[in-house]
Amino acid sequence: MKKIASLLVHIPDEARLGAGGELLFLAVLQQTMFQFEEVHSIQLLVDGQQTESLMGHVELQNPILRESE
Repeated sequence: MKKIASLLVHIPDEARLGAGGELLFLAVLQQTMFQFEEVHSIQLLVDGQQTESLMGHVELQNPILRESE
């Protein structure tokens, strides 16, 4: 039986990036973490709290889900 995991990623408030950096960070995070078949979602927390976005460019109110293959 396979376990399904939701990954929590805690980042400090100081790690907030501009639009390009935010998109690159999220793309690399997804590419890296979704290579593990157990990980089906990623939830980002800033200083341990849910956030609407990192810098207002990408909505992060909900977990990032693995795309269907």
